[in-house]
Amino acid sequence: MKFFVGIDGGSRGNPGPAALGVVIRDETGKVVRKDSHYLGTATNNFAEWSSLDHAVDILIELAREHGPVEADVQADSQLVVRQWNGVYRIKEPTLRRIALKIRKKLQAHPEITLRLHHVKREYNKEADALVNRVLDKYSKQ
Repeated sequence: MKFFVGIDGGSRGNPGPAALGVVIRDETGKVVRKDSHYLGTATNNFAEWSSLDHAVDILIELAREHGPVEADVQADSQLVVRQWNGVYRIKEPTLRRIALKIRKKLQAHPEITLRLHHVKREYNKEADALVNRVLDKYSKQ
């Protein structure tokens, strides 16, 4: 089954309060999963990488439910996309660990095919809104 995935992560302060957002749609455009999480104090890059990691966890669940999964993942972080696709090296150790964890998950689940590409922020509004909703909630506490 094919899914279209929007991911985003954000941090207010960098480092500061951080969150991730994931929106997954099926081929008809119907939202099948939508999730967001508060990450505590973290950098923007950590939040962006964490959103990809969380999306992969959801894709693993969807593969269990639906069989083989083809995922077209869109992110507005050029850094994460270029690092994932091997254009840039991942120098920061924490981010390298997240990337390795994601790759190991995907190796353990060959039924999942994932392609990650960059989109402009305006094409990733739904995942971005999830992140901001979480950060707004935590900033009011």
